Amino acid sequence: MIGYYSYNHLMDLLPVAASCIDGYALTNKKRIAVIGSIINNSLWLIYDAYCGSIIGVIAEVLFIFSNIYVMWCDKNKIEAKKIANSL
Repeated sequence: MIGYYSYNHLMDLLPVAASCIDGYALTNKKRIAVIGSIINNSLWLIYDAYCGSIIGVIAEVLFIFSNIYVMWCDKNKIEAKKIANSL
């Protein structure tokens, strides 16, 4: 609703789209939630860069890297379980 009233440019819709994606992703399994969060943070990163928010860009980059790290750790945990089960 706020996005509708504050719309001036196509870039103003990125936070609205990001919130919708994040809301959907959080209702799913962990991997989908993390991927949705990466997409969400990427859209916010673009919007922050467009608005000139340096702190926002730094924060979103940190969020994206932390989500990628969570996915990497989860993948390694699954592979470690497969190796342990094969022994």
